Amino acid sequence: MRSVADASLASALSDIRREVERVSSIIRQLMDFSRNNPLRRQSVTGDRMLRSVLAMLSDEFNRHKIDCRIEAAGQSPFFHVDRLRIEQALSNVVRNALQAADRRVRIGWFESHANKGFVVEDDGPGVDSELRQRIFEPFFTTKAANEGTGLGLAVAHAALEAHGGYIQIDRSPDLGGARMRIILPDQMEEV
Repeated sequence: MRSVADASLASALSDIRREVERVSSIIRQLMDFSRNNPLRRQSVTGDRMLRSVLAMLSDEFNRHKIDCRIEAAGQSPFFHVDRLRIEQALSNVVRNALQAADRRVRIGWFESHANKGFVVEDDGPGVDSELRQRIFEPFFTTKAANEGTGLGLAVAHAALEAHGGYIQIDRSPDLGGARMRIILPDQMEEV
């Protein structure tokens, strides 16, 4: 009789801990979204930021059995950005791809004469054209009530706007799901 009560208590405590972590995450995202702190720019490679994000999300990729790879040609460009904000934005976009993917997520960087940035692609269902603008609205989500806050992409969008950048969404020509291009101006001066 004692072991059933202990198991029930352990299960209840596990549920409580999971909910506390979820609420904590929501509060943290709200605080990130509402802050208007000045940017603390530094020069950092795109490769370093992507590897940091992958390390942060590796347990989630493993748990969902999603293969995520960095695929980019050439040497990684340098970005003069607030590293923590851009890594948070990347993390939110990559997590969104992870949640939508069937089996694969691919991330990388690009550089052109006018801008540079990151590409995040997945093999999920993609994003319908009518949802492409709404997904950046705070609290907008296509997930069930207990699965998403609708803040991740809003936080990413705000961080990129603070840097003079934006997110472009279309369909991945290779993987068939969504492709999100995180575009930042190719400039070293303050925006």
